[in-house]
Amino acid sequence: MALRASLKLPTGDSDQLHGSGSMDFSLWVTASDDWKLEVGHFTLFGAAGIMAMTDGKVLQEQRRNLVGFGGLGVGWSPLRWIAFKIQTNAHTSFYRDSELREVNANSAQLTVGGTLAFSNQTTLDIGVSEDLIVQTAPDVVFHFALRHRF
Repeated sequence: MALRASLKLPTGDSDQLHGSGSMDFSLWVTASDDWKLEVGHFTLFGAAGIMAMTDGKVLQEQRRNLVGFGGLGVGWSPLRWIAFKIQTNAHTSFYRDSELREVNANSAQLTVGGTLAFSNQTTLDIGVSEDLIVQTAPDVVFHFALRHRF
């Protein structure tokens, strides 16, 4: 279990929509546990937190200053070189008083995928995300991450 914090400073140009103009502070807790099975191991992981934001410069009158977020997932690794994962992430709405569902609704996404280990230092994550609450996130997202630890 870990307690995490993050501070985002308003460094982008909000006039060009390269940032919100807001200073954001997040505080969240993460936890995971792992169980050895006859075939590999099983992992359960999750996180929950809150983000506090200043008014910023984008849709100031409609912005919510507190947003909750979290995620929950499971993974199963039957062999050392492969792991299957499924995860859901969600957050409350960042804005209010809009008829646009994309702006005014809570959001949740489901990601299904896994990790291939080419060596102890090199892995490839592959995933596909789908919006569980329709029209609140991109419909489909493909995720690829090649990692190498030095």
